[in-house]
Amino acid sequence: MLKVNYDSKFDILYISIGNPVPSYGDEQVPGLVILKNIKTDEITGVTIFDFMKKVKENTMDDLEIPIEIDIKKISQDISTIN
Repeated sequence: MLKVNYDSKFDILYISIGNPVPSYGDEQVPGLVILKNIKTDEITGVTIFDFMKKVKENTMDDLEIPIEIDIKKISQDISTIN
């Protein structure tokens, strides 16, 4: 189960997987933070900086997001809200 939150003021997309657990962030690619469970290192979510900018510039594929998400649907949902 993915939970999606978008901060339009700072253009940051937050995606969490399942129930909240203590996690740490790892930014191996600029603008993409992978959140991992402190105990198991399983991915618990991702944070994408400059999300709508990347969508508009068609550079989301450069991030190599390690979980399957529907970028097109999320960006459309955000566009209709804002």
